[in-house]
Amino acid sequence: MIEEGYHGSVDTFPLATGLMQLSAQWEQANSNARHHVTIYETTVPVKVRRYINVREDDQGKRVVIECNTYARKVFSHNLPDFHSAKHIMAELKLLDTSYISVRSKDNWKKLILLQFHHACLRLFFEFLTALESYEKERTKDADTDSGSAELWQWNLKSITKRSNEYRDLAEMARKLISTTESLIDVVRSSSPVVDSTSHANKFMAIDTELRGLCREASEMIQNFSDQLDHELKYLELARDINQTKSVQQLTLLATIFLPLSLAAGVLSMQTRFKDLGTLLYDFFGVVVLLAAIVLILIILLNLMAFVNEVDSKLSVRSSMYRVVFRGKLLFMINIGFFVFGCLVLSSFLVGMFKDVLFGAKILGYGVAAICGVWMFLAAIWAFLFMT
Repeated sequence: MIEEGYHGSVDTFPLATGLMQLSAQWEQANSNARHHVTIYETTVPVKVRRYINVREDDQGKRVVIECNTYARKVFSHNLPDFHSAKHIMAELKLLDTSYISVRSKDNWKKLILLQFHHACLRLFFEFLTALESYEKERTKDADTDSGSAELWQWNLKSITKRSNEYRDLAEMARKLISTTESLIDVVRSSSPVVDSTSHANKFMAIDTELRGLCREASEMIQNFSDQLDHELKYLELARDINQTKSVQQLTLLATIFLPLSLAAGVLSMQTRFKDLGTLLYDFFGVVVLLAAIVLILIILLNLMAFVNEVDSKLSVRSSMYRVVFRGKLLFMINIGFFVFGCLVLSSFLVGMFKDVLFGAKILGYGVAAICGVWMFLAAIWAFLFMT
């Protein structure tokens, strides 16, 4: 077992070769052709490319496996010596019992190559299991803070990076699984497996385990891609909601400032700038007043959006709120807005046609009373549903 470590920042490992190059090892008695498999291992993760050469010459039967390991610098110092070589050696020893019973002088090369793929597949499956656990923990953490999830430049780059990694992982798994399944079919159709019932029954257990690993590995990789697509759609939905809110606020600004711009245009056409005098102060005063009104309206819109979101959450999670309190609460809120609208309208009507001071008092006292009632109801609501 030979192992070489690569700790550079550029990964130049090619994908695994296919069955064509693999078949040269049992078709030729003394072939120098090497077959390699590239996989990820451990939770670090470590990328490993393993070469295998199976030959029979004057010195007897020989199997040479070379492990080339790639790890990032931050992780490479924590790896023990001959890390990948020890892993593959341990897996091969565990599989020896199953494979020795079906091995013969006619098919030993094919069985050794299949055992090698079996060991690599088991190591790769352990990595996928660790990656699945990590993704579940990361998704759980994201769900706990889903209210602040938005599609920004930084997480778009992160999603793009993960997408590329999953694509490479899927291609790596596809090549390994395809070659392994083809090798299973080759061994199944060769002697003595095809000629002996006992050998066929023993090989069936190996076949079942290998195909099960291949199927589960494919499903896990597909789940990674599906989860990434789900997260991207969720972030896009959050972005669309934020864009809708922004459009609403822009519509509000246009509604307020369009009459102001028309008035300013009319004023500038009829009066020279040097003759405006104190009208300039009034003009900017109106601008500041309207800006304050817009700010208050934006705060109210955000408050209404928050209340609607809390209402939808409580409607789903609390049947008592949905059946008993929701209708009454919405009725009281609608009555409150109706009374507030009537109060504002009556205040301006009184101010325009009778007495400005009296109209202002109606508006001030009325708003204070309504705000007090709303704060009291909000306190009751918070006490009932937040405790």
